[in-house]
Amino acid sequence: MHFRVTTSPALEPVTRAEAKIVARIEDAFTDHDTYIDSLILGARKQAEDSTKRALITQTVTAHLDGFPRSNSIELPLPELQSVASVKYYDSNNSLTTLSASEYQVVGTKTPGKIELNDGVSWPTTYKKDHAVEIIYVAGYGDNPADVPEDIRLAIMALVTHQYDHPGIVETAPGIVSVAVPLSFDAVMRKYRIAYF
Repeated sequence: MHFRVTTSPALEPVTRAEAKIVARIEDAFTDHDTYIDSLILGARKQAEDSTKRALITQTVTAHLDGFPRSNSIELPLPELQSVASVKYYDSNNSLTTLSASEYQVVGTKTPGKIELNDGVSWPTTYKKDHAVEIIYVAGYGDNPADVPEDIRLAIMALVTHQYDHPGIVETAPGIVSVAVPLSFDAVMRKYRIAYF
């Protein structure tokens, strides 16, 4: 399965004002606001990469080369909120939408999935790459407060750390990485999904 975020979150799980409070930056000091916004964006993406989750509402498009043998498809980047469409190229290579009455969306499990209803089979697809396209909405919610508080605090800690220690760290000759607080990694491990 190949997937990508096709509509990015409208906001971040941490506000600039929150990040500035934790980093002890006066709210009236606005010279670095754009940089702080970039740090928040980068920290959220790092948290999502580490946990394999979508933190705040975003639209994801997943592609498969065909339907699976099983009656369900697990969707990456939980939490699954809704499925907008399941489309496929039928045996005549025509793009067709699978009727929502043929499957159910199970968002209460992690990862979320699409399950065929009893007595329904997946249709035959044309033999081609990305023959199946699933568009869905993922993330904890539309509000920063929807994201677990320890993840939000870890993002704020990472933003503060990177603000206080800008740049990259050479961990060995020729090998560089961005320093990450151990507390950030500890929280991310707690939420990490081991799949895909």
